[in-house]
Amino acid sequence: MKCGLHPASTILAWLALATSLSRLSGLSLALALLVLLCAAFVLARHRLVRLIRRARFLLLSLVAVFAWASPGQYMFPAAGAFSPTLEGAHLALAHVAIIVAMLSMVALLLELLPPVELASGCATLIGRALPVRGADERLLARLCLVMEYVEGPAVHWRDWLNGAAMPQEGPPLQVPDFIWRGRDSLVGGLSLLAAAAAVLML
Repeated sequence: MKCGLHPASTILAWLALATSLSRLSGLSLALALLVLLCAAFVLARHRLVRLIRRARFLLLSLVAVFAWASPGQYMFPAAGAFSPTLEGAHLALAHVAIIVAMLSMVALLLELLPPVELASGCATLIGRALPVRGADERLLARLCLVMEYVEGPAVHWRDWLNGAAMPQEGPPLQVPDFIWRGRDSLVGGLSLLAAAAAVLML
């Protein structure tokens, strides 16, 4: 997938959407969750399933904590303290919906930006904010190496102990030169304004 934007501006737009999503509730949250789930299922199905599978214990823990530990009216009065509360169930559903929506957004972002582009966008945003000349270039190289390792085949911890997983010398790291254009400034500015507006809507 290609969007024609600089990776940094794409990440800014993603962050603005994520910030806005965290402020939603009720019907608006349900609609956003439905749209994001459908989009991720169509465009990044395997990533979405893998992310949700990895987060399943977190989701179950949230349901248990909110549903059974929140004060309120018992859903099943006959069960007494063993019953979840209505208020807790509502809180659990809201938090689970936000997390699943965020996972859908992460799946879409990873599908939209290959590892090198994602690393380039992060390095641009973080490195330019550091008061060190050339910090973004050094950060980019390190991020690319991390992305290469994360996206590579899984390595068992026993292989690290016996030296079987030692990194092999490969071709030099090549990172394309992304150009920041006027549309990136527009998208970045609008994203920052949207994120600020979402934060102020408390």
